[in-house]
Amino acid sequence: YRYYHDPGDHDTRAHFGIRTLTHKLICYWKKDQWELFDLVKDPNELRNIYNDSAQQKLVAKLKKELARLKNELKDNDEFATAPPPAGVDGRIPGGKQQLDQVLPGAAR
Repeated sequence: YRYYHDPGDHDTRAHFGIRTLTHKLICYWKKDQWELFDLVKDPNELRNIYNDSAQQKLVAKLKKELARLKNELKDNDEFATAPPPAGVDGRIPGGKQQLDQVLPGAAR
């Protein structure tokens, strides 16, 4: 996903990320900051575990999948500094893939 408003109505910095059933990885690209949340143990997203050494394999896996998705969806950061113009929304390529097809084991 990508959130364009900066800081926007919710006072949240522009960011993009990827979410599985168990984790959410977020990149605040203007500040080059990352967050990783365990959505099972921390459903309110209060503890950033991005820098936890035990999570580095998961971080690498999620970053790789995020890069793949950005490439597949042709997200080249063109709208990183300004929202896209009206009418660019459309159907997502490959739309209804099962999560396990994209990230094996993520649905567990």
